[in-house]
Amino acid sequence: MIDIDALVALMRERAQTPAGRAAGAAVDRSADDGRPKHAAWITFRSAGADGQVTVWDSGEAETVIGLGDEVRQAHHRDLTLPPVAALVDETLAMIGDA
Repeated sequence: MIDIDALVALMRERAQTPAGRAAGAAVDRSADDGRPKHAAWITFRSAGADGQVTVWDSGEAETVIGLGDEVRQAHHRDLTLPPVAALVDETLAMIGDA
């Protein structure tokens, strides 16, 4: 199980990198409202694409790259916390290349 507080801290750290700031990275999380799965996500916007990485406390992750309503790439993975930083960086690099 992934610690959502640690995940949010990691995503906020990545949002403050030069690439994250350039892409207007924003971090949010689901409310602690009793649902069984909680999530945190980081979104990016560039001139060529938008990106989002969502990670659930269950260890599931989803990345989406697109522009507006057009989804160009979407991936669903199972992971642990250390690879989340690489996943965020990978998604940010992809929107820069779009």
